[in-house]
Amino acid sequence: MPVGRKPKYDWQTWLDGNLHKLTAGQDFLMSAVQFQQQVYNVARRKGVKVSTQIKGDVLYVQLNQEWMKEGLNEIEQREKFHAQQNRLEIIYREYEEKRKILILEAEKRAGGDENHSYAHIANTLRTIPIADFVRCYDEGQFQILEFDPQSIQNLPYPESE
Repeated sequence: MPVGRKPKYDWQTWLDGNLHKLTAGQDFLMSAVQFQQQVYNVARRKGVKVSTQIKGDVLYVQLNQEWMKEGLNEIEQREKFHAQQNRLEIIYREYEEKRKILILEAEKRAGGDENHSYAHIANTLRTIPIADFVRCYDEGQFQILEFDPQSIQNLPYPESE
C-alpha cells in the first residue's frame, strides 16, 4: 500500500477478536454476501479464521475465538521451547568449562606421554558429545583428581583404535 494512503477497510479493527456489526452502504460498498467472501479472503491471507453471520444488509464479523486460543497456546509453547533451549545452552556452556578443566588435569597427569591412560582420557573428553559428557559427569564418572583409568571403558562411545 502506498505511503500515506488510508486503507479502504479497517481490517485491523474488524479482526481484533471483538464482534463487529458492519452495514452495507455504510461500512462497505457491496452486498453483505459479497463482503462476507471478502472478509474470508482477507482472513485467509492473514492466516486467521473468522466467524460471520448475515442478517439482511448487516454482516457480523468476529475473529474465531478458538483460533485465538490456539494461537496463544502456540505462542506459549514456542516461548517455553525457546526458554528451555536457552537454559540448555547455559548448562552446556557451564559443562564445557568443566570439560576443559578435566582435559587440562588429564593432560597434566599424562605428563606429555601420549600413550599414558590419562592422555587417552583427555582425548576421550575432547571428542565425547556434550550431552553424553553432561550425563557421565552427573553420574560421577569424572571426579576431578580422582580419575580411575579403567573408568574410560564406561564412556558411551567406542574406544579409539
